[in-house]
Amino acid sequence: VCLCACVLVCLCPSAKVKAFSGNRVVTASADHSIVLWDTDRGASLTKFKGHSDAVHLIDFHKTDLLSMSSNNKLAVFQGIDKAPATVSETAAKVSHTRTNITTMNVFAFNQLVLFGGESGALYVYA
Repeated sequence: VCLCACVLVCLCPSAKVKAFSGNRVVTASADHSIVLWDTDRGASLTKFKGHSDAVHLIDFHKTDLLSMSSNNKLAVFQGIDKAPATVSETAAKVSHTRTNITTMNVFAFNQLVLFGGESGALYVYA
């Protein structure tokens, strides 16, 4: 069963929503989609492609969007405030982990990315 959030978009329980700037939010979902929305108009502005699995984590560094899929693939979309944004060539699978990544945070002051896994392990990337 899906729940509708205002007039923006119908969100299923697996969907993630994160504020980007002003009237813009980004959603990520189990259907592999990542979408930048204008909340004033209730319209999608950009759809980002790059994942072949459910997208369950999103975060930002300035105008870059970092996303993690359920198969531990990290994608970096550069300049999402401009169309079209480009997916970084450095997108890679976080494969040396022996756990599913369940949390991600970007530290803007030193550009580190912290990942946490189901096992309780933490991974830091520069």
